[in-house]
Amino acid sequence: MPRTRRLRFLPPLPCASSLARTEKKGEGLLQILRRLAQSARTRESKLFYSLRQVAAHYDLPLSTVARYYQQLEVEGLISRIRGSRTILRGSAPTRQLFVSNVVALPASLSCFIGLQDYRTFLIRVRRELRRRNVVTAIAFYEDCVDAEDLAERIQQARADLVLWYLPDAAAQITAPRLRDLGISLIGISDGGLPSIPCQYEIQRTSAVRVILRDWVASGIRRVLIARRESRSSADEERLQSMLLETSLAWRFVGVNFAWNDQQLAKVVAQKDQALILLSSAATLFLMRAPEAFNRLSRNCRVALPDGPVSLLFTPRAEIRIDLVVVDWQRLAERVADDIASRLAFSADREPIVFKAIARLKASLSAFAQRI
Repeated sequence: MPRTRRLRFLPPLPCASSLARTEKKGEGLLQILRRLAQSARTRESKLFYSLRQVAAHYDLPLSTVARYYQQLEVEGLISRIRGSRTILRGSAPTRQLFVSNVVALPASLSCFIGLQDYRTFLIRVRRELRRRNVVTAIAFYEDCVDAEDLAERIQQARADLVLWYLPDAAAQITAPRLRDLGISLIGISDGGLPSIPCQYEIQRTSAVRVILRDWVASGIRRVLIARRESRSSADEERLQSMLLETSLAWRFVGVNFAWNDQQLAKVVAQKDQALILLSSAATLFLMRAPEAFNRLSRNCRVALPDGPVSLLFTPRAEIRIDLVVVDWQRLAERVADDIASRLAFSADREPIVFKAIARLKASLSAFAQRI
């Protein structure tokens, strides 16, 4: 067994045989570490045994020891800081601040470029974490192949935690490697079927229902759903289920870069018809045919269930559409607070749900970013 360097003013870690004897009495490593921290605690903060030291001493996986350290952090006994060090918190009040976490934020490059809500969340949660003395590092990836080395890049950034919004197939590949490295993972889902368990969930269905009910009350009978590529089956089934609850008929229409102004203007010819633009289709329309989109929004009801779309320029006329809006600031503050207080690591906590709201006939320029 490798010898563990004893830190000054700390009692030695019990040997493996002692641990085995205490486990027979119903006391495991968590209780030993808790008692060790409590007995060594003084008024001033000082270094404590690192996660890797304890794992090496007992020949345990980092992920196992990480769970015990997370519980001790929740109890306020220790803090993990950048550089794989651990601080035994002092009992006296102090104004000294420690960087208690390094949080990695994996980001799909295509989503970051094309989805305004995606960028908004990453920017706001990064700002809120920094306000709470938490270091952040964005790790971009392009696809699952690029995600092969994502765990190693996150480790090189000395991250203690990964916060993954919209976890995709890359998250499914990366999650087991992060566990092996003793790095915690928190997921935030936003529709579809997330590839990993998520502690936070964004729910848009109630807002979409508000829009559909208003359409029915306005005399709309048919709905076109424009998309560039197939959505997840869960998303499409959820949308169709909501349409079935109403008297609305619907059909999907595929769009691509070959679409022009004339084709867009002919999408909705009947007054009793409305249009749902899914995320990538909405971005394509506003980028390639902004004037036709403007005319379309004046002639019929248009909904953006995935949130607002960024604008290359300020439109000459006001564009009014039906939007599904998420309070990203409230979500970012809650997630940052939970990470700073360690509540985000509670294993038995139910997912926290954030419900989006509907904005009917809203001004797009009031919600869209300009790029």
